[in-house]
Amino acid sequence: MNVEILQGMLDRTEGCLGILLNGLDGFAVEKVWSEEAKDRLDYTVAVAEYSSVVEQAIEKNREAGFDELKELTIANEKGIFHIRLLDDNQFIAMIMSPEGNIGRGRYELYEAEFLLEHEPVA
Repeated sequence: MNVEILQGMLDRTEGCLGILLNGLDGFAVEKVWSEEAKDRLDYTVAVAEYSSVVEQAIEKNREAGFDELKELTIANEKGIFHIRLLDDNQFIAMIMSPEGNIGRGRYELYEAEFLLEHEPVA
């Protein structure tokens, strides 16, 4: 059912290229793509590489004495990568075109955290 949640997010967010449910180990658990981005392996590789950035940000956040880290955004010339941490082991990443609806994307990530948290484990 996670794929259905991710697909709904993609469908509702203008400019969304793809969504990945990823482990901090860099491996995607689930992923959905728009037709525009289906053959873009570089997006999957980027999210896997950003896993180490997420781990470093979590550690630096703890060292600074702040509460739990919830969200990161990484922007480059190919897109905007919104990352929302779900727990200590996984995050959800939404990849958007620079012209995409960023506010809607962040809202969808916030909602997905709740939906995925209450998803029964198979």
